[in-house]
Amino acid sequence: MLNKMQWRSLDLFVVNLIDLATIAGAFAVGLIFAGIGKILGIINDVVFSALIIMVIITTLITPPALRMAMSDRLPKKQD
Repeated sequence: MLNKMQWRSLDLFVVNLIDLATIAGAFAVGLIFAGIGKILGIINDVVFSALIIMVIITTLITPPALRMAMSDRLPKKQD
């Protein structure tokens, strides 16, 4: 049976794993759709650039936002 600290460590591991999956998934899907749209001529250079910037910004914002949302579930650092 896991004790309280082990459960908290497991929670932290799961949150970090979700962070990694979220980053990789969001980045890849955004780039794939932007690339397909550009190749097919559905979007122009301006929209393509905006999509790439959006993908980068959302990829960078997601992990800290997820940590803030899950902060009550994460173990507190002991000084």
